[in-house]
Amino acid sequence: MSLSRSDGIPDLEAVVAAVFAAVFPDADITRESDFFDLGGDSGAALEIVLHLEERLGRPVHPAALLHHPVVGDLASFLMAEADSTSSK
Repeated sequence: MSLSRSDGIPDLEAVVAAVFAAVFPDADITRESDFFDLGGDSGAALEIVLHLEERLGRPVHPAALLHHPVVGDLASFLMAEADSTSSK
C-alpha cells in the first residue's frame, strides 16, 4: 500500500487506513471500515488520534473521529480541514 500520491503528498485515506490497521490488527480495513463497528472505544480513539497526529505532523481533534468514524470519511474531513487551514 502506497502512502503517497504521485505528487508526493500523503494519501490521507491510506494513512488513515494504516492507522486503523495498526489499532485493529485483526480487522480487514477498507475505506468503508467504521471505527464503532470495529469495536472502537475511548482507548482506541486516543490511539488513533495520537497516531494520526504523529503521521500528519499536526493536531487532530478527537471529535473528528467521533463525527467521521469511517476511514474514507475521516480522510476526506482531514483533507478538507488541511485545505481550509492552509488557505487562511
